[in-house]
Amino acid sequence: MTWERNQIDLLMQEGTSFTCPWTGRSLPREAYQLDHIVPIAIHPFHEMWNLVPADPAFNMHKKRDRLPNTDVLQSAMPRMEITYGNYAIAPDLAKALRDDVSLRFSLLDVTPTTITRSVVDLVESIAEARNVERFSG
Repeated sequence: MTWERNQIDLLMQEGTSFTCPWTGRSLPREAYQLDHIVPIAIHPFHEMWNLVPADPAFNMHKKRDRLPNTDVLQSAMPRMEITYGNYAIAPDLAKALRDDVSLRFSLLDVTPTTITRSVVDLVESIAEARNVERFSG
């Protein structure tokens, strides 16, 4: 995840802002973690759509290795869309996101909105199929 973090650091240095999808807090470059939306403990998706900058304290102490519940996912959707849109600013990161999305999802129109909806649907289906613990806001 070093490459991914470096790409996000570069975007932040160039003035791109990121917000934690779970808390809505603005993230400074020095204090964020890359969170796996679907935790590695549940499924090892090391793909760009599954990595979002997140509040470190929340990620370590509240989210941990759990999936967000439906309400949290719904409230996080606008922030996830912005994150995926921000990834598109950097050509290499945009390519990685497109490549990863094309491997995982059958999308005719790859936009931040369609990626977000596909990720939310996947999280919901994993939660239902595996009956995993979920966190609330």
